[in-house]
Amino acid sequence: MQSYQVTHPKSLTDLQAFLQINQLPFADVQLANSFYLLYEQDGELIGSVGLEWYDEHALLRSVAIAEKWRGKGLGKKLVADALKEATKEKKEGVFLLTETAAPFFLQLGFTDFDRQQTPKAIQSSSEFSHVCPSSARLMFARLT
Repeated sequence: MQSYQVTHPKSLTDLQAFLQINQLPFADVQLANSFYLLYEQDGELIGSVGLEWYDEHALLRSVAIAEKWRGKGLGKKLVADALKEATKEKKEGVFLLTETAAPFFLQLGFTDFDRQQTPKAIQSSSEFSHVCPSSARLMFARLT
């Protein structure tokens, strides 16, 4: 894989534009109460990953790879970096919602999770409560 630089978002607008191009929810993304990493090469944004903090859990979102960088292992690296950060923050586990990438996340150790058992803090997130449809798969990775 070619080299890239990992940074934190300097601009919410740039992050939202990247997510929109990659057909992911973007309007509700905020930098407060969250952790985002951007992956750049030669000033071009090539990937993003985010975590929102909810009590003892985190919500993984905004995993996006620019089209010409897909299939090169960068997605796995982004998720691994996010899980390391959640572990560093002493979170018990990480939730995510997906409509299209469940097989990818299953390979990375996430499992399906019953919506009825979801912690209230995660249920209150915009992603869970109204951004993703109820048909989206809820998945979980235990960290502790």
